[in-house]
Amino acid sequence: MNCYLLVGGRSSRMGRSKIDIPFAGSTFLDRVAAAAKPAFDRVIAVQRAGGEGVNLRACPR
Repeated sequence: MNCYLLVGGRSSRMGRSKIDIPFAGSTFLDRVAAAAKPAFDRVIAVQRAGGEGVNLRACPR
């Protein structure tokens, strides 16, 4: 089963892009991806067409 992380929203509650929010020595996105990795076959970041590219360091697949 795959896990899909939505990263391309307007981030109105966060106030900035979820892609690069610093969190505990990493980024918010990488921490969430790392937490999901043991439970899923693949962790995939998704966003709107034309959005900024994403590299999940915690999940290199």
